[in-house]
Amino acid sequence: MRASPFSILVLGLLAFAIFGMGCLQPASVDRCTGSADRTGCLTFYATWYQEPETCYYINDMPARLSCLNSSTDTAASQQLQNNYAAYGALPSSNPRRPAAATPAPAPSNSAPTPTPAYVSPNSPEVRAQAAIDQCVAASPKATASADVCAKQLAVDQRNLTFCALIGSPDLRSSCILTTATNVKDASACNVFNTSADKQFCVYYSRGG
Repeated sequence: MRASPFSILVLGLLAFAIFGMGCLQPASVDRCTGSADRTGCLTFYATWYQEPETCYYINDMPARLSCLNSSTDTAASQQLQNNYAAYGALPSSNPRRPAAATPAPAPSNSAPTPTPAYVSPNSPEVRAQAAIDQCVAASPKATASADVCAKQLAVDQRNLTFCALIGSPDLRSSCILTTATNVKDASACNVFNTSADKQFCVYYSRGG
């Protein structure tokens, strides 16, 4: 349920009185230190944790007001968490989509909820994942697998980011071989998480 503008203002002023005077800084502000998209990062965590006090560390007033709105809207927080869960994994740990849509086991009641890693919606991984999803949806009766779409996009666009999102080891290796040979840029191999994938990519980017 969306809060009224008056209640948002009251909550914001109360939060600022507690946190904004420099006595206690929200943990979300520390998480966003050094972020290239600090405003987006602060808004992400403020909305996720329903933490309006974080919004007062945003200097741009329209962006701050937008942050205050979403940080007091439980529906916005739930939607953000649902969208994030659909991504497949925490981007900071493993951005690859699983090869098969195997549901994760329900977390234990005693298990702590992991702190999500903010990923800018403009990051290469997020844009690549969106393109893969569009490819799957556009295939006849949505029958194309995400991995097949990722390889095709990688080859067509000469973009190794798509290869890094492939869950199948065999298909990922095939994607790396073909794309790295065409790209011929070893620095582009930094998109891979494992040293094996990265070394394989560097080898073929230098002519194999």
